[in-house]
Amino acid sequence: MTAIADFSVDTCPVVFGDLLITGETETTRAVAVPALGDVGDFFQGSGWSILGLQQKVVLINERCMLAWSGSWIGARVAIAELRAISNSTKLTTDGVRAFLAGHSDVARHGTSFVGWVHEEEGNRFGQFRHQAEVIDAGALGRMSVQGSGTDAIKELVDLWRGMQGKSTGEVNAAVRAVATGFSMSSMLLRAEFHGGNAAPTLRSMFGGGYEVAAFFNGSFRKAGNLTFVIWNARVTSAGVQLTLPQLILKQTYVGDTLLLLSARISNDYGKPPTLIDEQRHVVLPMYSIETKVPKEELSKVSFDSPLLCHCFMVQGEEDHDLMVYTRVQQTGPTSASAMKIQDAGGQITLSLNDAFIREVGQSLQHGMSHRP
Repeated sequence: MTAIADFSVDTCPVVFGDLLITGETETTRAVAVPALGDVGDFFQGSGWSILGLQQKVVLINERCMLAWSGSWIGARVAIAELRAISNSTKLTTDGVRAFLAGHSDVARHGTSFVGWVHEEEGNRFGQFRHQAEVIDAGALGRMSVQGSGTDAIKELVDLWRGMQGKSTGEVNAAVRAVATGFSMSSMLLRAEFHGGNAAPTLRSMFGGGYEVAAFFNGSFRKAGNLTFVIWNARVTSAGVQLTLPQLILKQTYVGDTLLLLSARISNDYGKPPTLIDEQRHVVLPMYSIETKVPKEELSKVSFDSPLLCHCFMVQGEEDHDLMVYTRVQQTGPTSASAMKIQDAGGQITLSLNDAFIREVGQSLQHGMSHRP
């Protein structure tokens, strides 16, 4: 089960997909996801289990990207063949559509795809889908969406229509596209983290983490080397209260392999923070399950990143007075970092920029006072 989508931001193509793999099985085994820890028995004897994490966003080559939903076997066979074809043939949108529509394993196993092709003729982007739904996503254009997380993505689209956005610095279409994808990711991660044993994402059999691919630097690429930071905040007439982050999730790539480093922190108001657990995940690409990551590479992964994606669950004066606020920040080579995250000997240390805290407080107060 899955949540995948393709869309565009200011004409820049984006592909979005989750990581969770589930299946029918009568046995449970130890398996963890970054936001919740052990979820081996999440479905409690229902006959379904969470099996692990798997990349569902795939770069066929620098001119074609897609995401898959449904059968892992059907997706793996089709992706391997499409990658082989791309080595000798220039892929076109119509060609990819015809390939998927005529593929016997895709039909037999029931696999869906969404994606984009960068057409050489006319230097345009072609959007394709196979067994996927199309919706009008407003500023996100014509969106193809599929999987058990379809309703959740539609809810995000509806939320996006009413959101107030603000950009500072040099922001082009590619930056906005990547920021949009990661803002969506952060909101779904927050829902998973705060949902706990009743996490709405996992109950719908998707989640676990998210990948974003877009067109930047002249080709389709996956965006990595970023850190998600999930916070709680309270805005009252007395001012703004922030907890320290409750979930920190770093994701980066070594070659085509995705590495995840996560920390969950218990941090209730008025109580000292406590590290609940720290996890490291190696998430393999579809087309090379034999990929090995040296242990020294995994041990070198740091929580620190030049790109930070913050998501705040904001409570107002009343318990039911809630708002979600996201903030994506890129640190340049000469600019001060909003946050430094260090992990030494199991001790996580956060250094927060005063300007960042001040700007967040002002944004939260403005957001709570200007809601529809």
